[in-house]
Amino acid sequence: MNNHHHANDGEAKAKPEVIKLGLDLHARQVTECRQLDGSTPKPAQKWDPWKLLDKVEEWVKAGIKVYSCYEAGACGYWYHRELIKRGAVNFVVAPRPLENQRRKHQKTDRLDARALLDNLECYLRGKRDAMSIVAVPSPLQEQQRSVVRFREQLVRNRRRAEARGRALALTQGILAPVGWWRPAAWKQFKNTVAAVDGLSGGALARGGASG
Repeated sequence: MNNHHHANDGEAKAKPEVIKLGLDLHARQVTECRQLDGSTPKPAQKWDPWKLLDKVEEWVKAGIKVYSCYEAGACGYWYHRELIKRGAVNFVVAPRPLENQRRKHQKTDRLDARALLDNLECYLRGKRDAMSIVAVPSPLQEQQRSVVRFREQLVRNRRRAEARGRALALTQGILAPVGWWRPAAWKQFKNTVAAVDGLSGGALARGGASG
């Protein structure tokens, strides 16, 4: 019964020396495609990310060498750190069009996991151009980068809001000054807006409400 359970997990009856994993990582799930030693890769499976980490730890404790890789993306590097903590050798790789996407013009988690596994297999065999390895930042470096990105996003949002305000004013024949939203500029500019809006019967105010 226990052997049957292991077979269902995709493990051979004889314990493999090496397990290689191609991982397609998302916020709530990870799709893994697995190869035991040099055998044919197993069909891809979907996992809860934390349950797969527990499985990796189980393999490592059983004396199996685990190699894995996933593409850098929105999920950052936390999964890399957790894999390393559990004893895996993980690579975070630069995103690029995978062979299955170029060939079939389609994208699925299972196909991507298999393509990443194929690239990992080639890389471990010595073909170093099979993957572009990303230098993983420390948690402090990642936090600092996040602060910079957050500020850049806020600046972009502010510029879009400023442009929308200028465009709305222009529909009523008002040329908004640069930085019209700043306290000093707004103190004068709002009088112009109020005067023109009054003459137009509140069209500017109605336009702002609809926008």
